[in-house]
Amino acid sequence: MKRLLTVDQGNGSAKFALWELERGGARITHRHRASRAQWSAPLGLSFVREWLPEAVAVASVAGAEARGTLLDQIATQVRCPLLHELDAGLENCTRTPERVGEDRLMAARGALELVARSAIVVDAGTALTVDAVRAAEGSHPAAFLGGAIAPGPELLARALDDGTAQLFSVDAHADARALGRDTREALEAGISIGFLGAARELVSRVAAEAGLHVAPLLLTGGARHLLRALTAPGGAELIEDESLVERGLLAAARAKLRDEDSAWTA
Repeated sequence: MKRLLTVDQGNGSAKFALWELERGGARITHRHRASRAQWSAPLGLSFVREWLPEAVAVASVAGAEARGTLLDQIATQVRCPLLHELDAGLENCTRTPERVGEDRLMAARGALELVARSAIVVDAGTALTVDAVRAAEGSHPAAFLGGAIAPGPELLARALDDGTAQLFSVDAHADARALGRDTREALEAGISIGFLGAARELVSRVAAEAGLHVAPLLLTGGARHLLRALTAPGGAELIEDESLVERGLLAAARAKLRDEDSAWTA
């Protein structure tokens, strides 16, 4: 049995997941979310040493400085392969592939690992991303086709608070009323229902333009609970998975490790 730690570093926090790999499968045995303050502190990642990973794989959208700080802190805790800037194993069909965030690519790879077919991937976090991924078919490799990026609910709320004199920040919630009877309810409606509406329209149009008229919808991210009313293109299945980025990162890391060490072939 091998233990591989995946780390999904966002702008405000990093998600750690320890995977136990067995022949024919993998499962998460430990999870931890570390704030920016924690991953920057000298002893903030001591739990990594306690988990005894045999390899660590990192995906980051937090910028070069934050990525470097995180990698340095992990390296003080463990002496094992530390993998980053991994190849997601997808043909990147965008015009500027170097600009596509690792989280989008790894979520797309995770979707293929989970459903083994072309899909629409919705990641609801700080930003809302709606992406199309095409499964390998014949001579065509698996591909990231592109998608859309919009503000997440916290960013929407913050923009109204920062950009107006009399409005304020509110929390989004799935049972918000559209017909707000006061300013707070009106803001909650705009943030919550508006967010769902934006996601619904983007899913529909991304799927249509990608030619994925019947495709499963994979939903992930910390604000995914606001989007459970979405429907997949063509009435296909809606699948919620909190570990989509980590699944993709795990698959990419295992592929690299298998190339370098036969002990990881299982």
